[in-house]
Amino acid sequence: MGTAGYSEEFKRDAVALMESLGRCIPSVAREPGVNPESLRQWVARSRPEAASGAGGEGALSPAERDELRRLRKQSASWNSNAGSVHGRRVDVPVSGVQRGLGRGGGPLGR
Repeated sequence: MGTAGYSEEFKRDAVALMESLGRCIPSVAREPGVNPESLRQWVARSRPEAASGAGGEGALSPAERDELRRLRKQSASWNSNAGSVHGRRVDVPVSGVQRGLGRGGGPLGR
């Protein structure tokens, strides 16, 4: 398995074709008969952040890292406040159907 059968030149050409056409990977991969996942990997490896060996947060600029930190903090705040309004806990009524009760108030199916 793998892509050992394709030369580096072929891979570069396939990536260049993909980028120049601006179409989706499966559509471009179909033309030379390449597996779309192989082309997807070649495209990912051709990106500057992949070529520099940087991964994870190392690929982010300082401004992007700051924004990510801010958004994570905001998300955590929202998640901790889920179910509350203006700092007060709110109990949302549950309908009879959600409680497992039928329309008549009794258990479903009798």
